[in-house]
Amino acid sequence: MCIIDCGGGGDPDPSAPGIWVGGQVTPTLCGPQNPNGINDADEDGLSDFCENQLAYAFRPELRYSTVYDDTRGEPYWAARPDSAGHVVIGYLFSYYRDLGSLQYGCSPPGNDLKKDLGCHNGDSESVWLTVYFNSSTSHWLLHRTAYSAHDDWNDTSATSPGTYPLHVEYPGRLGGYPRVWIAEQKHANYFTQSDCTGAHKEPLPPLVVLTWDVCTDDVDSARFAFSDAWNIGSEVHPLINGVTSRDPSYEYYGGGRVECYWTDKPFRGWVPDTVGGGDAASYLSKLILWGFATTGVASCDPPPPPPPPPPPLSNSITVNAPYYAANPTGGYPAYTYLWEKCGIDCGQLVLAALGPQPNTVAHGWLYLSSSQQVYFASSGWYLRSTVTDAHGTQAQAQYYVP
Repeated sequence: MCIIDCGGGGDPDPSAPGIWVGGQVTPTLCGPQNPNGINDADEDGLSDFCENQLAYAFRPELRYSTVYDDTRGEPYWAARPDSAGHVVIGYLFSYYRDLGSLQYGCSPPGNDLKKDLGCHNGDSESVWLTVYFNSSTSHWLLHRTAYSAHDDWNDTSATSPGTYPLHVEYPGRLGGYPRVWIAEQKHANYFTQSDCTGAHKEPLPPLVVLTWDVCTDDVDSARFAFSDAWNIGSEVHPLINGVTSRDPSYEYYGGGRVECYWTDKPFRGWVPDTVGGGDAASYLSKLILWGFATTGVASCDPPPPPPPPPPPLSNSITVNAPYYAANPTGGYPAYTYLWEKCGIDCGQLVLAALGPQPNTVAHGWLYLSSSQQVYFASSGWYLRSTVTDAHGTQAQAQYYVP
């Protein structure tokens, strides 16, 4: 996979805001108007190449705590063009667990009074970025950022063309990929550390106000984990929908739980239903909100595993004189049949004969029939039966009719 500057020539404006993604990543070359055509596996009007390049270039930097949090998960992402010529990219964290707020602890999920405080299986947090191409600098810039925070969104946009959101931290270039502050244990996402600490207040009887988001110990950082194989595609053509855990080190790997992205199903972080406990909202609800889906896909059941291959094709001749029948086993039906015969003067030619050659005599073999499974033969001939299966594999059998 080519990452950044794939078009050659170097950054035409190194001091300008935003990210130079290469000369091949422009609105014209990324879309169906490309004179050479595009590869577009998810059929959304944005080339696979440009989806990968932009999603990789703008993947956010995450600030989090490894002391007070479980940030494990199996991330996925999606990208699409919008009607304004922008590209919208969704980063789907797909956490295994929400550990509950630091202050309140792990309360049983499902209590409406403490809706956002308790722990639960899975956490369907996400970050949505809208980026646009500045033709004067050939850079892609951040236009809008929306970070999930419980049932709400921290959302900010650029205020004029050629600019970028100001209330966002940029670890690299201004207007490039943003930083995300992740609330400890709850995974709500914020623009700055100060935005996070003390955010989200909830009254609890009898006259207590509890705040629960904290980013005080977010001292670890990493870019959003990325692979072009984790692109979930589009509603029209999902590349990924129903998936089991892909991480063999996860304690519930192989547990059978299927998580869905384009189907309305609560997200549990691949924790089996039999384990109990609550879960998180579906990712489909977020895909609908950010314009990636309308109603979703009805089912996310993974395709059944392919059947095991059949045994190798073999053939024999069943004798019921004067009738002789080809008897194929294995391989892939349906079969086609070819019979040949050779006079007794063939001698060792029977053993030396090459493949069947219809309507000709080859090494003494005479073509007889290409369609009959049963052949009527008089005495004094060598018979050869060739069976071909549906995959083109052949098997032969020979018999001397005394």
